[in-house]
Amino acid sequence: MIVVDGTYTTMHLGPRPVEDFKETFRLNLTLAGYDPIAIDTVGAKIFGINPETLRFLKWDEEKELGTRDLAKIKTVGTSIEEAYFGKAAGIIEFVNTRMKKAKILDYGAYTGCLQQAAFIMQFSRMLKNKTVFVIVPQASAANLKEHLSGGETTVL
Repeated sequence: MIVVDGTYTTMHLGPRPVEDFKETFRLNLTLAGYDPIAIDTVGAKIFGINPETLRFLKWDEEKELGTRDLAKIKTVGTSIEEAYFGKAAGIIEFVNTRMKKAKILDYGAYTGCLQQAAFIMQFSRMLKNKTVFVIVPQASAANLKEHLSGGETTVL
């Protein structure tokens, strides 16, 4: 059985006290079930994330580890609509709002590459100049020009 403790929700990087984060909210919610894909699907919906956009759920469903089809997922207790938390911020949006000297541009990064955002945030305090990190593979000179102002260091 998979149990997700949703007493509090917070998006942060690393273990720290709940009080340290303005992004902390009390949900008083618990998800439990025997299908890990269904649990992640319901959790995504509660946070306003379309489960169809989560590649790992698609891959796991293809391996027959569970379902992400909401029509096949039976919920009891609080409905998904009642539990809806609102539109969640993606990791890039979250990190960009927290960093002072760095900005991340995402051009079609894979899930694993997005973890680099957390790494960049941890070390952004050591940056001396404004730095733009570009996560590729779909970046082009044209779309980069539109987001760069000049004078910053650009890292691909």
